[in-house]
Amino acid sequence: MKKNFPHILLVAVFVYALAGCAGTQERFALTVAHVNDTHGHLDPAQISFDLDNVTIRTEAAGFPRLAACVKDLRSRHENLLFLHAGDIFQGTLYFTKFGGRADCTLLNLMGLDAMVLGNHEFDKGPETLAGFATQADFAILSANIDASREPLLRDRIKPYIIKDIAGRKVGIIGLTTPDTQELSHPGATISFRDPEQSARCAIDSLVAQGVHIIIIVSHLGYKNDVGLASRLPEIDMIAGGHTHTLLGDFSALGFESAGPYPTICKNADNATALVVQAWEWAKILGVLKVSFDSQGRVTSWTGEPMMPVGAVFTQENSSGDKVPVDSEKLKKIRAKLAGSPGIALVDEDASSRKLLETYAKEVSAFYKQNVALAPQNLVHVRLPNVGNAALASGSQVAPLVADAMLWKMRAMGPVADAALVNAGSVRGSIPKGDVSVGQLCDLLPFGNRLVVCRLSGLEIKSVLEVGIDRALTSPENDGAFPYVAGLRYTVDLSKSGGKRLVRVELQGGKGTWRMLADTADCRIVTNNYLIKGGDGYDLLPRIAQKAQDTGYGDAEVFIEYAGIQGQLKQQPEKRITLMGR
Repeated sequence: MKKNFPHILLVAVFVYALAGCAGTQERFALTVAHVNDTHGHLDPAQISFDLDNVTIRTEAAGFPRLAACVKDLRSRHENLLFLHAGDIFQGTLYFTKFGGRADCTLLNLMGLDAMVLGNHEFDKGPETLAGFATQADFAILSANIDASREPLLRDRIKPYIIKDIAGRKVGIIGLTTPDTQELSHPGATISFRDPEQSARCAIDSLVAQGVHIIIIVSHLGYKNDVGLASRLPEIDMIAGGHTHTLLGDFSALGFESAGPYPTICKNADNATALVVQAWEWAKILGVLKVSFDSQGRVTSWTGEPMMPVGAVFTQENSSGDKVPVDSEKLKKIRAKLAGSPGIALVDEDASSRKLLETYAKEVSAFYKQNVALAPQNLVHVRLPNVGNAALASGSQVAPLVADAMLWKMRAMGPVADAALVNAGSVRGSIPKGDVSVGQLCDLLPFGNRLVVCRLSGLEIKSVLEVGIDRALTSPENDGAFPYVAGLRYTVDLSKSGGKRLVRVELQGGKGTWRMLADTADCRIVTNNYLIKGGDGYDLLPRIAQKAQDTGYGDAEVFIEYAGIQGQLKQQPEKRITLMGR
């Protein structure tokens, strides 16, 4: 049979031409830059890593350095979205002083496209959030928040927005943890709907408008985002927050990742959905370039979270002072970072730094402001001193820190029954006289956050025993000694390790004390350092149930507590009793 080669060739050319047109649509690429849980950390964070058995320190990110990264991305990526996955509020003196206004000014300068409301955005009620929203040049999203009864926010919160980017419609949906009702202070006029059902309604609305590229910016937490991605149709990406989750490879700096970046899922249509998160405090900028076909399906992706760091590196000298590293070590550091994915030396954006300085000056003045009075010296020691009647129960400061933690949880939620803090978290005494904001910041310098978890009575006793044993084993471990609020306990020093704790009592709502039953179900507030097993508390992360990082910084909470109390006094009740020595 004679074959019609010219006809076949013509068809082939026609098909190739169609494929070329389709390919043009398929090559639509969108770059998504994202942050989450920045919590007022506008200044750079301090990070450290080991090199040749020496601890090296430098700066990580901060808003001026973050701004430089976003500006650079805009110069190299035509189709860029910049998103924030919530919890801008709460965590540093910038929020204490400005209530989010400083953050908003800098995010406006960076050209943020949209943010989802986190639970901490409601910490000061609708009025503070409304002031922030009025100032924002970006969209404020949450599909599962009903603010129809709150006039201050009724027209400020959108379920989603549609962005027209290079002729393609991109839908961005916001979702907020419904636990905000218990975690924060939204007030009676704000209600929270089921996130999944709210997302489905928003997706249906977007699809009806011809939108098939759909991104969710979520403040639900990493595991919840992964689960949600598998249950929803049409979605292509979830940029999340709330759990402060680090994804990607930062092993070169000694940071442990919770998973890959992006985490690849299949949505309800069995199409690819990408889940990302960018740790916390603006230390990381997530950057993901995603390509879509003509139907809005993800076809390929590249990118990684980026940690922009400063170019100045220091180490401690023999006197304990921080000094710049020498030229040889600097070469090694640069070589180490150059071979590490996601780490880049970045100079700060000058205009953002200049803008931040206007706020920093006021924060500096606020740092010197007096917030309370100490009628007498409050001495901090790590261990009780049975030979000194005033210090027989140990520190006079750490119990106040524990009181502040417990007070904050009872005032804001989630409600806690007791508080636990390690002696090493507190770094000084409080002298008699006026007490300034700066003194209390220096007293709690590590930026620890309050975490609430559930423990049984028996588990609480085991955790206390761990801290007591470690602190009494050797002087270098005395920072583990446990100080408490809402609890009191007795230690018999004549007994062997693991058997020293002989009595533990829990304080009731009316101030009465009762023996802590092994079967009791208790909510304990501690700090994120201990909940991760710090100071030898490796038992705690293994047994803690429903651990919830509240995002509240211990220093900011203590400052607030001191201001409300007016005076800082040694607590009259004896919480720790030592016997047998």
